[in-house]
Amino acid sequence: MIELSEQHQKALGEASQESVLYQRRLWAEFVKECMDKMVNAGLEVSYPDKKPFKERSMALWKEFDGTIIGDLAGQIQSTR
Repeated sequence: MIELSEQHQKALGEASQESVLYQRRLWAEFVKECMDKMVNAGLEVSYPDKKPFKERSMALWKEFDGTIIGDLAGQIQSTR
């Protein structure tokens, strides 16, 4: 197996971080474009309050505490 130098590893890490930001920007632009098209075509879009759902689902997440699923969910939630 070929190992990358520290310089190459750093460059690869920086490039991957930049690509994430670029992809997220492209995705946000795409979503906005699609939403605009749908609204212009007459679609009614609603944005319900998510807080009640989040509050009620907390008890479910507590059931997974100490499990692999709970650990993964915790990691996902900590990125937000």
